[in-house]
Amino acid sequence: MRAATRRIAVISSAAALFSSILLGGTAHAETLSDKAASICGSGYYVQRSHVLSDRQTQGVTAFQLYNASSRKNCAVTLKHPTTSSFYGSKTTLGAGMRAEGGSWVREEGAFAYYAGPVYVNASGKCVQFWGKTYQSGASSVWYETHTSSFANCG
Repeated sequence: MRAATRRIAVISSAAALFSSILLGGTAHAETLSDKAASICGSGYYVQRSHVLSDRQTQGVTAFQLYNASSRKNCAVTLKHPTTSSFYGSKTTLGAGMRAEGGSWVREEGAFAYYAGPVYVNASGKCVQFWGKTYQSGASSVWYETHTSSFANCG
């Protein structure tokens, strides 16, 4: 009986070690904010976001991010992987940003997962971000845009 118990303990320990190595430790579900930050790059964090569409079949959110080290702003528009039936299919998305007094920098096109990243250096100025989604299904069309107010000045 002891040998069987020892074998089970060894197998359990080996399985735990293998899972830890394979999965890189404890599993962590990546949030939309995490994904937006990883798209913009190291050191970026979300300042503001706006849900363009939270209907069950076409979830999309526009994000404004900032990196304190580089003093750059970033905009990304993401499809929700768990609620967008269009996730992975190319539909029209747009992401954009501008510094107060400056011109818009935008990326718009057919994307499967996200539009952007779009970067603006706005030291000492307020910024505005923009997002767009256009998705058509068998019996309906969803078109939504959002243009934020100027904020996050500095």
